[in-house]
Parts: sequence; C-alpha cells; structure tokens
Amino acid sequence: MQNQLALEFPSTTETSYTIRLSKRAKRLSIYLHNSGKVEIVAPHRASQKRIQTFIHEHKSWIEKNKIKLSEKSQFKDRSTRPDTISLVFLNKVWRVVYKPSAKKLIEHEDWIELPSEKSDTECVKLIAKWLKKKAEDFITPLMQSLSEETLLKYRKLTFRGQKTRWGSCSPNGSINLNYCLLFLSEDYVRYVLIHELCHLQELNHSRAFWSLVKSFEPKYKRLDKKLNDYWVNLPAWLDLRFEKAKGDQELVILNV
Repeated sequence: MQNQLALEFPSTTETSYTIRLSKRAKRLSIYLHNSGKVEIVAPHRASQKRIQTFIHEHKSWIEKNKIKLSEKSQFKDRSTRPDTISLVFLNKVWRVVYKPSAKKLIEHEDWIELPSEKSDTECVKLIAKWLKKKAEDFITPLMQSLSEETLLKYRKLTFRGQKTRWGSCSPNGSINLNYCLLFLSEDYVRYVLIHELCHLQELNHSRAFWSLVKSFEPKYKRLDKKLNDYWVNLPAWLDLRFEKAKGDQELVILNV
C-alpha cells in the first residue's frame, strides 16, 4: 500500500487540490493540468505545515489562473481515451482502434491499434512513446535545417513530454524539445526551434536575445503570444502521461 499524506485544511472552501510527494522534486511547485486538475508537487520530506503554508500563499494565484484556463479550454475534448489523434505538424489524422487481441501500439497507414484491456493511463503512455518517436523522425530534420540556416550549432537534441515547456536549452549546448510540438502547425514549431537555437548564443531573455530571434523570425511576438493558447488546448488525455510517476507517493485529493 502506498503512503498517503493527510493534511488538515478548513472544510469551508471548495477548490480541490492534489498533493503529490516526489523524491525527485527539490521545491514546491504548482501544475494546472489541461483537465482542470490543480496539482501541488512537493519534495518527499516536505512537512505538512510547509505544504499547507505554500498552498494558502498561492491560493489567489491558483484561482485566478484556473479561471483563465477554463475560459481558454471551454470547448476542448476532455476524453481520457482518444478516438483520433490529429498531428497538425504532420498534416495527418490517425483513428485509434482498441482491440482485445492487441499487446502493444501498432501503427497502420491511417490508424493505430491499442490494447483494449489496458487502462486509459497505460494506453496514453503507449501513445506518448509513439509521439516521441514521431517527433524524433520528423522534427529533427527541421532542427538540423534551421541550425544550418542560422549557423547556431547544438550539441545534442532530445525529446521529452514536459508539463509546462515547449523546449529548453542547457549551457552545454543541449536542446530538449517537447514532442507535443507535433500538435502545432509548422510555423509555430519552427518558431520554438529558432527560439531554442538562439539560446545557444544568448542563454537569457535579454534584448540581445530577442533581437537575435527577430533576425530569423520577424513575427516572433505574435507566435510567442499564441503559444500559450495552443498549450491550453492540447488534448486533455495527454495529462495521463504524468499519473503515478515512479518514486512518487499516492495522489491525495484535498479540499482547501
């Protein structure tokens, strides 16, 4: 049985929070999932008092951003088991078929099959692996082309499924991209890649950085502003990628 964290909060308010204790977390963090769930991630040894204080200190911020999230995502599909997967970057849609006989994800020309006996979370994690491979195969060539065009050379390129970032660049020249970029059109993907390439020269968001970005993408302001809307409107089922991470304790729903 997994351990649970029981916190004592006033029962007079309505917002539900999820507390997750993580051995990998170094500080307290807040995640607003596309599904509407509010998750507080805390270091494994964080005290009840510390977590309680953190939530109360950030309660106004959470409520304000929950409203913004709800307004932006009010028309999105909130299903947890997709029937189709539309990858705008590839200009292609796959039907998803769940079969009792399937043992793993199998891709066909215009459809993929998944094991119907697996849970929604397990199916989404199989899809996540498939998305990562697609990103490696189809976004990597664009990155290589832009690197040559801008003369900004990266050391290593990897793909992950970050919760809150389209991409990141490390001081050693490694670039990490989110495979969820596949859900965006090519002009937005191209902007994110240019953004991260420019960080190889300017590892900040100074005027010099934005000037460099503008030299390669004059419409960067419009693209950058719209990225938040696209993030909010990613399929809700993608949030299942993060359920029950290894080394984390049981998720506990609390009313605060």
